[in-house]
Amino acid sequence: GATHAFRYAANENLYPVGAIPDAVIHDATRNKDLALSIEYPAFGGPYPVIVFSPAYGETKDSYTPLTESWAGHGYICIKCDVRQYRRQLGWRRRAGDRMRWLLKI
Repeated sequence: GATHAFRYAANENLYPVGAIPDAVIHDATRNKDLALSIEYPAFGGPYPVIVFSPAYGETKDSYTPLTESWAGHGYICIKCDVRQYRRQLGWRRRAGDRMRWLLKI
């Protein structure tokens, strides 16, 4: 797992944070599910969106303290778990694939 040099304190957040820890989008082209986690400011809006892909070999949950901090400061954070896609597609098609599933949200 990732080791983080910084700790993110919940008491520093400007907004309370809501979460959808186990969202799924179905990729009909490949007949596969893409696991997502979503953190968001719990009220108000509209807010900008950050689509976050974890470092190679990490899971979407490895960076929860970071994305919860971003959400607490007014960003909707969508994290994807793309380990299975990286093995199948290689690096060239990743940007296009992310855009396709982002447009489904």
